[in-house]
Amino acid sequence: MRKNNKCDKKSNLSYTKYVVKTNRKINDCDYLITLKPTTTILNPLPGQFLMIDCGEETFLPRPYSVYGMSGNAIVLLVKPVGTGSGLLVCKPAGTTIKLFGPLGNGYDINAAAGKTVFLVSGGTGTASVNYLNEYLQKHGSVTKINFITGARNKSQLVRVQKSSGKCSFNYCTDDGSTGFHGVPTIVLSSALKKIVNPAGNAVIYTCGPSVMMKAVAKIANRYGIKCYASLEERMACGVGACRGCVVKVAGDKNVVVNKTVCHDGPVFDTQILGW
Repeated sequence: MRKNNKCDKKSNLSYTKYVVKTNRKINDCDYLITLKPTTTILNPLPGQFLMIDCGEETFLPRPYSVYGMSGNAIVLLVKPVGTGSGLLVCKPAGTTIKLFGPLGNGYDINAAAGKTVFLVSGGTGTASVNYLNEYLQKHGSVTKINFITGARNKSQLVRVQKSSGKCSFNYCTDDGSTGFHGVPTIVLSSALKKIVNPAGNAVIYTCGPSVMMKAVAKIANRYGIKCYASLEERMACGVGACRGCVVKVAGDKNVVVNKTVCHDGPVFDTQILGW
């Protein structure tokens, strides 16, 4: 197991140039964009993110979780929902893109040692836990990985491809067009019933819609399982300076304190989130 108590690497706060290697549409609404380094090679940890300059038409960079690594190249999962993301998915191969990072505190990898891991995601939240899945398969001493991901229908589902004997996949769709007909939390609850002493033998990592993550956290509380959630918030600076992505968490003696998702997170133990 590689040492990693959350993020233990310094962030690069100056812009680095990467070049679009490939840009392909993987379903009706999502793109996978692979960026290769020109000079500086970034080594993000699972759960960390990058701030991407999407072009002159945008004033602020946009935050993106790392979907995976392909050698030294970084893979992003992008859904075009606004100006910045709309510009990004139109970048052809060979386009130079400026970015900085990696930023934030990632997943607590040590919590997975010797345990059955449950990765629960929805929508573009799949990016964050997909990289964690890749990382754990290469470096983690985990017993087994259960990857549960959902979408509204099969045309919006992000199908994760990289796996080994350690990992099993469960796809869920709201309309039943692919996989389990229902939400990921139902599959999670069913799977946990089969785990002996889940409080001591399982851990959950989740990223996706807040409603889903809160439901996952409630299930974790019911079984006494450690649960880590990667929050998705609008970010302007990415380093905690602008205070635009503040969330309230439980501090010492359960006193409520303000934390920034970009600097203190984006990954938090769901216990301190009060979920």
